Amino acid sequence: MKRILLLSLILFPFQAFAQEAASLRQRSLSRWGVRAANYSGITPLGGGRYAVVSDKEPLDGFYVFRIEQDTLTGRVLRVADEGFRGVPPAETDERGNSLRDCEGVAFDPVSRTVYICGEGDQQILGYTLGGQYADRRLRVPSCFDRDSVRANMGFEALTYSAADGLFWTTTEVPLPADGPCTCPQHPDARNVLRLQAFTGEGRPARQLRYLMDAPALPRNGRHYCMGVPALCALADGRLVVLERELRVPRRYIGARTSVRLYLIDPAAAPGADGFVVKHPLLSFTTRLGVLRQAYASYEGICPGIRLRDGRQTLLLVSDSQARAGRGPIRLRDFVKVVVVP
Repeated sequence: MKRILLLSLILFPFQAFAQEAASLRQRSLSRWGVRAANYSGITPLGGGRYAVVSDKEPLDGFYVFRIEQDTLTGRVLRVADEGFRGVPPAETDERGNSLRDCEGVAFDPVSRTVYICGEGDQQILGYTLGGQYADRRLRVPSCFDRDSVRANMGFEALTYSAADGLFWTTTEVPLPADGPCTCPQHPDARNVLRLQAFTGEGRPARQLRYLMDAPALPRNGRHYCMGVPALCALADGRLVVLERELRVPRRYIGARTSVRLYLIDPAAAPGADGFVVKHPLLSFTTRLGVLRQAYASYEGICPGIRLRDGRQTLLLVSDSQARAGRGPIRLRDFVKVVVVP
């Protein structure tokens, strides 16, 4: 009996650690020759292929990446860009990029349709796997119309839950009708978001109220932003919410992005405050330094492979704004793996 008790005490810390989410080191996409872009969303297509959207492209559509992961650790072994699939947009900006501002992406395996939400037009449109417009769209409620959201702070997140056949989206920051957003002008405000569901046929379904964390970074400098750029549906119907807070100082060096991942269960009753109950999954921070340029603004998340031990991996992609920077200091596009229990 004593031996069993001693063995339990020795093994318990390792058992507890095994149940925690693990964050793997981010890897630059350039190591595999993947072109620099404004990667803002990712979704699995099956067979190791993923649709990846970039929010500044001359065409409306998506890249197709083949991503290979180690089945024991989840580590990304190889990323291959298999090309862009899309169509000419209705409107372009002065640089020739689509004004749809494609941000989030989700794949419906039932209809074999890729859905992309545009932050510029606040529409969620369907595309064929060849990148052509499909005769499908999600019918967005009027509260999310382009005139009802903050400029450049609309739809960024989109995911499809195969468990219940629902799409989920949200705006990056609160609707003006729901109060102020966390920003330098309102440094103590808490972001209150609406998570919107749609049926597989595109009809609006339920809404959930979601309260983001209180800000932790200074709300000054060259640029500050706090919001939800991505959602990810898991196989059991739960959602992973990616909360992102970033600050860029006047001289850029010292820029930080804080990422916090939360698990929510849309089927569970809301908390006493009326907001969906969220459970911490994992958090990490990226930074820009003179010697270590590891800054990454993560905007996309989706399920990766399931490991041999049964754990699920998540793939995250960052937006480097096409390697923005000056001289030797340039942002990079990264892919990162998170392993969940």
